[in-house]
Amino acid sequence: MPNQTSQDINPFALNLPELSLKVASFLEIGTFILIASLVYFLLRKALKMVKNAGLIQVRGPIFKTLNIATIAIPSFIFFYGLTLVSRESLFVSLLFFVIFSIVIGFSLVDPIRALFAASIISLRGDLQVGDYVHLGIIEGRILKIGAFNIVVQTKSGSKTFIPTHQFMQQSYEIHSSKGGPSVTINISDDHLSKSEVELLGQLCPYRRQGSDIRLTTQDGIHKIHLEVINRDARSHIIKYFEVHGQKS
Repeated sequence: MPNQTSQDINPFALNLPELSLKVASFLEIGTFILIASLVYFLLRKALKMVKNAGLIQVRGPIFKTLNIATIAIPSFIFFYGLTLVSRESLFVSLLFFVIFSIVIGFSLVDPIRALFAASIISLRGDLQVGDYVHLGIIEGRILKIGAFNIVVQTKSGSKTFIPTHQFMQQSYEIHSSKGGPSVTINISDDHLSKSEVELLGQLCPYRRQGSDIRLTTQDGIHKIHLEVINRDARSHIIKYFEVHGQKS
């Protein structure tokens, strides 16, 4: 019977050379992370100094290229170090890759939600530049509708950047470009055509004179947006379209 060592008998015995290799691999990756972080900090600091000195235009192509480089160079250093370490310890490399993927995944949650919300807002056409909106404690005029943020100029004149997905999660009010109230009504196309809905909107006695009418049709639903004379006009407008829709 061949001799058996204690490590052969105990399946949970530690392989010290392998353990030391994993520890060394962790330290190597940690070193590359430290170097990449330091390079990122120095590049961002240098870019800020160049920007403050007025040597480059903030919205110019050179600034955008340098801004991308501040992220690309540290990322290259990190992945280069990960490649070197993977030759010695595949386990450590896979572990860091999984952790890195999870971190990136969580960091992209808000941008993905913002892009989805921007697409929905664009399709619905409810919000437009110049509208006066009231979202929570924020109230002001929309200056820009972007992919990730909606820029609102408040009463004080300051600009507020609101993530687009907040307009999907919270209730908000839309007022006319002059600050008056407005309402949006959904009407089925079973009884009224788009031209009939537009005509009823123009003849609506609760619509503010001289105001624009926004009308879109999607999936058998007419969505008409009217600027009205007061906030209490919504129920009257709903009744107005119901009565005329039954007569058609």
